[in-house]
Amino acid sequence: MGEVGTKQSYRARARRMAWLGAATLTLAVLVVACGSSGQPQQSATSSTSESAASSGSIVATSLPAGTTTTLQGTVTEGVESGCVVLVDSSGAVSANLQGWDLRAHPFDSQVEVTGAFEPDMMTTCQQGTPFEVTTVVSR
Repeated sequence: MGEVGTKQSYRARARRMAWLGAATLTLAVLVVACGSSGQPQQSATSSTSESAASSGSIVATSLPAGTTTTLQGTVTEGVESGCVVLVDSSGAVSANLQGWDLRAHPFDSQVEVTGAFEPDMMTTCQQGTPFEVTTVVSR
């Protein structure tokens, strides 16, 4: 009778250890996957504020954070509620506009904005790099 109890106890312990090992391995894989994701690569090219203003082209976030930049485009509603983005003449999202006043410049307004990209700013918007707007001129 003592031998049967020992076999059952051994099997139960082996099952618990196997489950614990699988759970530990799963956790380790998740931690490594989350830690190695890093910053996404930006595909746009950098441009000075002067050439961006004259051509209406997208300005990349490869500029140092806080660098004053000027962009031109159309104010558009983002895919997430409350998000406002600037779309350039080709239809690409140039920036996720922060500090935007929709009463002064509603959706579909043609504008020239000056401000700075803030790539480390966290937002719930899933389009464009955050751009802290300092001045707006209607076009």
